[in-house]
Amino acid sequence: MDTATQIHALEKALVEIRFALEDMMPTPRVNDYKAAASSYARMVDTWLESSPSDAQRDAVFECVMDLHSEVVAVSGVRAVANAFLAFVESDERTGTAG
Repeated sequence: MDTATQIHALEKALVEIRFALEDMMPTPRVNDYKAAASSYARMVDTWLESSPSDAQRDAVFECVMDLHSEVVAVSGVRAVANAFLAFVESDERTGTAG
Protein backbone atom coordinates (compact mmCIF):
# COMPACT_ATOMS: atom_id res chain seq x y z
CA MET A 1 0.00 0.00 0.00
CA ASP A 2 1.48 3.37 -0.92
CA THR A 3 1.97 6.12 1.65
CA ALA A 4 -0.98 8.28 0.57
CA THR A 5 -3.37 5.33 0.62
CA GLN A 6 -2.05 4.19 3.98
CA ILE A 7 -2.43 7.63 5.58
CA HIS A 8 -5.93 8.02 4.10
CA ALA A 9 -6.91 4.59 5.45
CA LEU A 10 -5.52 5.53 8.88
CA GLU A 11 -7.49 8.76 8.96
CA LYS A 12 -10.68 6.98 7.92
CA ALA A 13 -10.20 4.22 10.49
CA LEU A 14 -9.62 6.79 13.24
CA VAL A 15 -12.82 8.63 12.31
CA GLU A 16 -14.75 5.36 12.40
CA ILE A 17 -13.21 4.47 15.77
CA ARG A 18 -14.22 7.82 17.26
CA PHE A 19 -17.72 7.49 15.79
CA ALA A 20 -18.18 4.01 17.26
CA LEU A 21 -16.84 5.11 20.65
CA GLU A 22 -19.27 8.02 20.86
CA ASP A 23 -22.16 5.52 21.01
CA MET A 24 -20.59 3.44 23.78
CA MET A 25 -21.17 3.83 27.50
CA PRO A 26 -18.15 5.39 29.21
CA THR A 27 -16.15 2.62 30.86
CA PRO A 28 -12.45 2.29 31.65
CA ARG A 29 -12.02 0.24 28.47
CA VAL A 30 -13.81 2.82 26.32
CA ASN A 31 -11.69 5.56 27.88
CA ASP A 32 -8.55 3.57 27.01
CA TYR A 33 -9.78 3.19 23.43
CA LYS A 34 -10.44 6.94 23.21
CA ALA A 35 -6.99 7.75 24.58
CA ALA A 36 -5.31 5.38 22.13
CA ALA A 37 -7.28 6.78 19.17
CA SER A 38 -6.37 10.34 20.16
CA SER A 39 -2.72 9.40 20.47
CA TYR A 40 -2.66 7.75 17.04
CA ALA A 41 -4.51 10.71 15.49
CA ARG A 42 -1.90 13.12 16.88
CA MET A 43 0.86 10.94 15.44
CA VAL A 44 -0.73 10.86 12.00
CA ASP A 45 -1.27 14.63 12.12
CA THR A 46 2.47 15.19 12.67
CA TRP A 47 3.25 13.22 9.53
CA LEU A 48 2.31 16.25 7.44
CA GLU A 49 5.33 18.06 8.93
CA SER A 50 7.77 15.18 9.23
CA SER A 51 7.98 12.02 7.21
CA PRO A 52 8.00 8.89 9.34
CA SER A 53 10.03 5.90 8.28
CA ASP A 54 8.24 3.05 6.56
CA ALA A 55 8.67 0.97 9.72
CA GLN A 56 7.09 3.69 11.89
CA ARG A 57 4.19 4.14 9.49
CA ASP A 58 3.63 0.39 9.25
CA ALA A 59 3.72 0.00 13.05
CA VAL A 60 1.13 2.74 13.59
CA PHE A 61 -1.00 1.33 10.77
CA GLU A 62 -1.00 -2.09 12.44
CA CYS A 63 -1.87 -0.59 15.84
CA VAL A 64 -4.73 1.49 14.41
CA MET A 65 -6.14 -1.45 12.47
CA ASP A 66 -5.97 -3.62 15.61
CA LEU A 67 -7.75 -0.91 17.60
CA HIS A 68 -10.32 -0.54 14.82
CA SER A 69 -11.02 -4.27 14.84
CA GLU A 70 -11.35 -4.39 18.60
CA VAL A 71 -13.63 -1.35 18.79
CA VAL A 72 -15.82 -2.71 16.01
CA ALA A 73 -16.05 -6.07 17.75
CA VAL A 74 -16.85 -4.51 21.11
CA SER A 75 -19.36 -2.03 19.71
CA GLY A 76 -21.05 -4.55 17.46
CA VAL A 77 -20.87 -2.17 14.51
CA ARG A 78 -19.99 -4.77 11.91
CA ALA A 79 -21.27 -2.59 9.07
CA VAL A 80 -18.55 -0.05 9.85
CA ALA A 81 -15.86 -2.70 9.42
CA ASN A 82 -17.34 -3.93 6.15
CA ALA A 83 -17.67 -0.40 4.79
CA PHE A 84 -14.08 0.38 5.78
CA LEU A 85 -12.69 -2.73 4.08
CA ALA A 86 -14.71 -2.05 0.94
CA PHE A 87 -13.44 1.53 0.93
CA VAL A 88 -9.77 0.51 1.23
CA GLU A 89 -10.12 -2.18 -1.43
CA SER A 90 -11.88 0.27 -3.75
CA ASP A 91 -9.19 2.92 -3.30
CA GLU A 92 -6.44 0.41 -3.97
CA ARG A 93 -8.12 -0.79 -7.15
CA THR A 94 -8.99 2.64 -8.52
CA GLY A 95 -6.01 4.57 -7.19
CA THR A 96 -8.28 7.35 -5.89
CA ALA A 97 -6.77 7.63 -2.42
CA GLY A 98 -5.25 10.85 -1.74
